[in-house]
Amino acid sequence: MLTIALTCTKPETILQLIWGKKMPSFTVKNIPEDLYGKLKLSAKHHRRSINSELIACLENVLVPKKFDLEDYLANAQRIRRSFSNFNVSDEDLQAAKNSGRQ
Repeated sequence: MLTIALTCTKPETILQLIWGKKMPSFTVKNIPEDLYGKLKLSAKHHRRSINSELIACLENVLVPKKFDLEDYLANAQRIRRSFSNFNVSDEDLQAAKNSGRQ
């Protein structure tokens, strides 16, 4: 097991600019080797430090994502249009379900 101490010492970080104080830091203990390896590989892939990668992972899980209903519906309509030239009847669906069934 590994132990990582997370620190953020860059004074220009967004939260420090907003809060006007130092960022909190904490230590993560007992990280399984395979999980640490995945984190390290992900950090390398994204060209980030392990600390920055861990912060990005935490933000990805903990910070709510903005959901734009209009974009979602427009994408659904685009997908639906891309399949508009496929005509499948109820008989076709039933035959597909029954194919291979004995």
